[in-house]
Amino acid sequence: MNRLALALAAASLALSCKHVVKIHPQAVEHNTFGTQYLEAGDLDKAQHRFELALEYNADYPEPYNNLCLVWVKRSNLARAKDFCIRALRLNNDFAQAYNNLGYIYLQQKSLGKAEDSFRSALKVNPGYIEARYNLCLTLLQLKRSDDARVCYDKVIETNPSKADPYHDLCELDIEARRYDPAIKECTRAIELDPQYATAYFHLGLAYEGVGKHCDALQAYKACVGVERNNAECRNNLDSAQRRCALTDAALNKNGEELAAGRSPAGLSKLGAAELERGLVPEAERHLKQCIKLDGRFGPCHCQLAELSRQRARGDEARYHCKKCLNYTLGEQNGLERQMCEKLLKAE
Repeated sequence: MNRLALALAAASLALSCKHVVKIHPQAVEHNTFGTQYLEAGDLDKAQHRFELALEYNADYPEPYNNLCLVWVKRSNLARAKDFCIRALRLNNDFAQAYNNLGYIYLQQKSLGKAEDSFRSALKVNPGYIEARYNLCLTLLQLKRSDDARVCYDKVIETNPSKADPYHDLCELDIEARRYDPAIKECTRAIELDPQYATAYFHLGLAYEGVGKHCDALQAYKACVGVERNNAECRNNLDSAQRRCALTDAALNKNGEELAAGRSPAGLSKLGAAELERGLVPEAERHLKQCIKLDGRFGPCHCQLAELSRQRARGDEARYHCKKCLNYTLGEQNGLERQMCEKLLKAE
């Protein structure tokens, strides 16, 4: 996946201030002040307070967990991991420490250990939404798409107002070329978070997947409106703008030609323009009308051959491929001819 799982997981790192073991009041006070400093970004004062808490109670798990966070923020993962492990040795039912340890493993690309840690956190607290979301991200990196989908469904069921799971499912469906559900998922993510630049980007990709380049253009424009310097959206915006303009011009021009004379050439151009916009049933109908008007018009056979191949209609693809090769010249419909040559050669 293109999404940065580590940055997302970091947002779920949790502070813990209470524990069931009886502890010295001063230890609790220092740990509480430490969490406040940590949330404010003052790592030195936070570390000092957590260390003071441990001077009062060396077997107090929470300061160890919170020192783990201090060293994560200082990018010293080895030291951070040591503190998380010490917290878990003192309390093996410490969900937050398991989650934070999983985050460290995720950064270190130890995906199996990360999965085990997040599952341990959920075993202690099944309602721990941050740990479950981190588990979903880990399953994505492990390329276990089906497991990730089940995981995201649970996140959405527990917290339907969180935009990230919808976005991640959108990206997952784009990779699987399931563009229609991807459009719905990214649209939902944007409804929940209108400032979600990456969701606009992937919505644009999903629209491009079904040939709706004008809709993709609007998605990329919205992305740049939210995040002005988003390079991916800016790059795709230019290409979508060209394709949108070409598609609209082709539909208008060839629609007029079709209305005027219903020529095979006009039907072929109209079908191509409709395919560009993802209007597959309309394109197929017009291309078949083209063949009905002139069964020897090669370009329409070529287009239908490619369309049949994409829709896994093997017999139709081979039939139209033979016609395509017979009724077009080498320089015509070059890509379709190459596809047909390979398809027929494989028989």
